[in-house]
Amino acid sequence: LPIATTPFQVFCGASAVGSVVVHVVPPTVPLPVNGIAEWTLTVENMTDSMPAASPGSVWEALNITLDLSPPPGTAPYNAPHRGFSYEGANVWKVRAALRAVGQHPYTLTVAWMGNATLLHQSRGVAACSLTAPAQHTSVGKRGFLRPRFGQPPFRTAYEDGTLFTGLGLGDCINPSLTFPTYNESDGGQYTRSLDEYVGDYSEAGFNIFRWSDGNCAFRIEKSFDGNPGRPVGNIYNGTLVLLLDQLYDVFRAHGMSMWHVPFPKDSRDPLFPNMGQGATTYHLAQREAIERHLQFVVARWGAQTDVWSLLNEQRADTAYLAVATGFLRTIDPYHH
Repeated sequence: LPIATTPFQVFCGASAVGSVVVHVVPPTVPLPVNGIAEWTLTVENMTDSMPAASPGSVWEALNITLDLSPPPGTAPYNAPHRGFSYEGANVWKVRAALRAVGQHPYTLTVAWMGNATLLHQSRGVAACSLTAPAQHTSVGKRGFLRPRFGQPPFRTAYEDGTLFTGLGLGDCINPSLTFPTYNESDGGQYTRSLDEYVGDYSEAGFNIFRWSDGNCAFRIEKSFDGNPGRPVGNIYNGTLVLLLDQLYDVFRAHGMSMWHVPFPKDSRDPLFPNMGQGATTYHLAQREAIERHLQFVVARWGAQTDVWSLLNEQRADTAYLAVATGFLRTIDPYHH
């Protein structure tokens, strides 16, 4: 239920501050264990009302947090869940995997990123039930993959204890999500759909896919802003982030685990390779660009991802790795 807090006007699941109106549609049906609950927020008059202190990018205009409490006696989340811009406009979402059977009370908070002015706050409960229908696009009953560093047989396993014998691939993914395929019968070529492609690999025993942003695949971001003050902010391709949602859903629906490389590979150096070496305005701006990107990726795909991989055939110094991995560990609710 919405909280009536000055200066809010609360009406029918929405709140208003000045000309900004936030409408929230929360999850309303029980979900299975590890099922993904989704909150959809529509923000009226957002672009016209953004404060000057906010980043220039509408992708980073709002600071949305979901403080989700699991049922008593179950493991807590490692961090709050964050909201993300759905396609670079006025629709935002929050996604959270419900990790245990029972009631999950939550507090949803929306504020401007630049000056922290509160725009909305509401409370409610998301439910997880053993009788809820399976959600095939989630990680399912077995749970996320976890390394077993201190426990024989020192193998990766699902959270239910089932050992994981990985047979994985990474592949070129075009924006049409079609796959030209050699025809063994006549030596010609035919085109498979994404569902056919993933289904064929799944039936052949493959069980994990590596998505590598921009690496022989489409690139979800248009630009990163590492300039002091970050006047532009990070900008994403609204069509391609929706396409990556679809890609994740299809792989998960076929039982595949997911390995995610969030940064593109433009050279042997990572993005902003010197960002961990000091605290100048340039270093800090570059760190913020990297951190905002990681927040977006974790918020959007963290509930479906098993492994984060920060580098792809690149070389980073110790300071870079310490900053990037340290930040990632603080924002990932699932402690991947």
